[in-house]
Amino acid sequence: FHPPLSFIINHVVLLIGRSDFFLRLPSAVFGIASLPLLYILGRDLTSSREAVVAVFVLAISPFHIWYSQDARMYSQLLFLSLLSSVLLMQALSRCKVRWWIYYVMVSAAGMYTHVFMAFALAAQFLWLVVYQRQHLLPIMASGFAVALLFLPWAFFLPWVTRFGRNVTAHGL
Repeated sequence: FHPPLSFIINHVVLLIGRSDFFLRLPSAVFGIASLPLLYILGRDLTSSREAVVAVFVLAISPFHIWYSQDARMYSQLLFLSLLSSVLLMQALSRCKVRWWIYYVMVSAAGMYTHVFMAFALAAQFLWLVVYQRQHLLPIMASGFAVALLFLPWAFFLPWVTRFGRNVTAHGL
């Protein structure tokens, strides 16, 4: 039921060695790498002091520790959603097309990690609508690009195929 990126990363790492250590290694790396991203995002949105507090809270969070040890996609999803937010902030401040492309690629990678990335993207969009309306066109174009990149996998989601079968069998 989940998109394939996390499973592909785990498969590649398992080619190095077949053990619990290597199976859990990607989650640990993504969990650890989320800490500096949270600091950067917190510093950009608030101040360095609040960013340090946020990183400390995340570092001792039982759920974050658990998911960083689990061989699942949740720490990767957190990492990609934080990276997406950092890249969005960079795209807004630098006004360069390449930062928007980075944002789209990381956001699409997040969608290929877990469909709940859509909630992070929706939150980013709502934040832009409230605070950065002048950048509404680039974020809408970016959202469209992410949707286009995710479209090939969306056809493999079970609820999409089931919906398609029901529509063809019974009509709308």
